Amino acid sequence: MFSPAISPADPNLMMLNCDMSAAYISEDGGHNWRMIHQAQLRTDTQCRPGFHPSDANVIYASSRGRLKISRDRGRTFSPIGNLRESLSGEIAINPADPRIMLVGTRNGRCMLSRDAGVTWTACSGPQGRVIVLASRLACSRSWLVQRSG
Repeated sequence: MFSPAISPADPNLMMLNCDMSAAYISEDGGHNWRMIHQAQLRTDTQCRPGFHPSDANVIYASSRGRLKISRDRGRTFSPIGNLRESLSGEIAINPADPRIMLVGTRNGRCMLSRDAGVTWTACSGPQGRVIVLASRLACSRSWLVQRSG
């Protein structure tokens, strides 16, 4: 099991990736798990899924290094955004403004979206893998990234 994630909107909703190309989701706090069909999502053990902070229906996940979104609690996933780099680390969503997102790429870049994952630009700040959102306060413009090299 790799990169487990728990929804802040519904703590019973969890997702994890496994190393044999499978991703699993639980809607009962981890008692039972459902495999997400690989036609919907191919697991990516190098990138932790991201849950929308207030809408438990919305989940972002990396599939073969590309970003996908589910709007139905993980039943279906579809591609989103203009990212063309493989993802690594964590999909971080700003709880104060869920339209603002950060992802890290496998080549060490930090990418920023201000429209809920539709368009992405390189961050002008620190480079590295996004590992956690640093602040959950109203002034949540601070992001923590792991410096590469």
